[in-house]
Amino acid sequence: MTDNSLSLSLRCLIDGDRTSRSFDLITPSTETLVNSEAPSISASLFGLRILEAEDLTLWKVTIPITKDNADTPILLENVSSSDKDKLGPKDDVSEWFPQVPRKKTIHIIVQRPPQDKPAHLISVPEERFEQELAIILNGVHHQYTNHSLDLKELEMSHKEQRMLGLALGKQARTTTGETQRSIVEDPNFLTLARDVENIYMSVVDEEQGDQLGIVFKVKARAGERVELEILARLLFLKFLLASKPALDQFQFFREQTTTGDATIGKLVHILQEYDIHTIRAMLRKTQTKLHLLLVPRRLGLVIAMDEAKIVENGILPNRLISPSALIDNKYNTYAIFNVKNQVHLKHLRGFLEPLSPTLSSIQATLVILGTALSLQNVVNLYSGVDKPTNLTRITEFPQLDENEVNNMLSDLVDLSDCEIPPAKRRKLSGRAQFSLGIIRRLIVPNATQISKQAILDIAVDDTIEHLKHVLRENVRTILRSDKTGEVSRFLCRMLLANRLRGGKITFSTNQQFDFVNMVLCSLRQHPDGVHQIMNEPMVLEAEEVLKSLGKDCAFSEYLDQLYQIITNFGVGSTSKGDVLEPLFRRSLQRSNDFRLVDLPFLKGIA
Repeated sequence: MTDNSLSLSLRCLIDGDRTSRSFDLITPSTETLVNSEAPSISASLFGLRILEAEDLTLWKVTIPITKDNADTPILLENVSSSDKDKLGPKDDVSEWFPQVPRKKTIHIIVQRPPQDKPAHLISVPEERFEQELAIILNGVHHQYTNHSLDLKELEMSHKEQRMLGLALGKQARTTTGETQRSIVEDPNFLTLARDVENIYMSVVDEEQGDQLGIVFKVKARAGERVELEILARLLFLKFLLASKPALDQFQFFREQTTTGDATIGKLVHILQEYDIHTIRAMLRKTQTKLHLLLVPRRLGLVIAMDEAKIVENGILPNRLISPSALIDNKYNTYAIFNVKNQVHLKHLRGFLEPLSPTLSSIQATLVILGTALSLQNVVNLYSGVDKPTNLTRITEFPQLDENEVNNMLSDLVDLSDCEIPPAKRRKLSGRAQFSLGIIRRLIVPNATQISKQAILDIAVDDTIEHLKHVLRENVRTILRSDKTGEVSRFLCRMLLANRLRGGKITFSTNQQFDFVNMVLCSLRQHPDGVHQIMNEPMVLEAEEVLKSLGKDCAFSEYLDQLYQIITNFGVGSTSKGDVLEPLFRRSLQRSNDFRLVDLPFLKGIA
């Protein structure tokens, strides 16, 4: 039996999510489900507005969390009726969980609320579009934001409130009291995310396990929901321009994410009463009208999707199939599935896949931003849009060396009387986001009274360990799909280059360079114009992944012996590389039947 004062940790999962997205609910055993769980569960539904607790349907289950189900959606419908119990919102926690629940187990599944659909969708003839759009716009009212935001003011506010020692909940604010989050968060996009997830769940119920049918239907319906969202925002822009002809781009952005979110939300609600043919016709008509308003001012429409990896990995993660896989296997769809009738991991995609082609069909420039977006899948973005020849990839971003890591952090964080050791700065070199992870950890207050240097050390170490884990998983995913062994050979070459040549490496073809630069590790050209330098040495922390997956076992043994020889050589790293590299290269070419330590020219060194 549980102690009445005991707080239970219940593992919770949203219906249709994989277990890797489960979350803990810490609740006193004396509470009722309605009081303890509703806010946390609602917040986990993509951070959407809190649902009324009575609207949540909860089920008690016992589902072990394993490696096998980490990437597989757990569907409530697949849990037998004898293995699940419906929980009432007023039930006591202790009634359903009289004992401390098991660890590494899903205890509660939250059933998604059904998507509301109008009983009858309105169809409007073309000759009435103008009149209908006027009626829609007359039905909404908008109160303009009564102050403007100075971005420099926000930047200064960030610098004034140094992050070290910052109390939890405090954020840099403008003079009007706004936080950075309230400035950039778009509540209507969160609603869109919820609607798309609900579309998926309703389609799953309809298709009864037909995976291809689910994919095609979800992509179509999700695309329709995106078209409706864009129409609402374009109507909102038309509404603003009618009353404020001098409206600039920043004001439009501000209005969408502040007082205008209610106006856009109301437009979405109204437009949901129309059928998709009417929505598309209204969208074309609205774009034409806006074109006439914007062209004389030399303005155009840009749809910017920032941090697109969230759309890919946070909404419908791994529930859709890449268009290239469907096209390439048009006459052999079985090739998409493995022996367990599950879609191969390399073919799985998220919401970005239907979102991009839908937005690309709009008369606007689509900008997809995201420094952590996987470039492995960029070909699938090309095959999924209507205007492939107009797509441009921008992959050259600033890279930070050891000194620049320190300079950037010093500009953002008060590092006086503190130091980040050079070896750790080197691990963080490369992408700016590597170092920015430190700041996220510094804003969490430390309960113990420790020194400023100790706080910084903990934040740096935690960041490095987190990056190691992320990069290992990325490399693991790539190696698992490596059928030819080419990727493992590239990784082996990078390990040798890092140890012997300070990260200098060359490639025989542009394709090899592109693969390493885009997938494994960012590269920059060496001043000699021949070699490339690996900018992100942290990627090489994934060395043990080769061993754990049994990839290139002979090389792993070779590498272990090589490191031992280098350690015993007793000279500087440059000399080691200059002396040993040609010897080892020849040993690989001519002495593959020898153990490295038995090669004649290495006697006495090993």
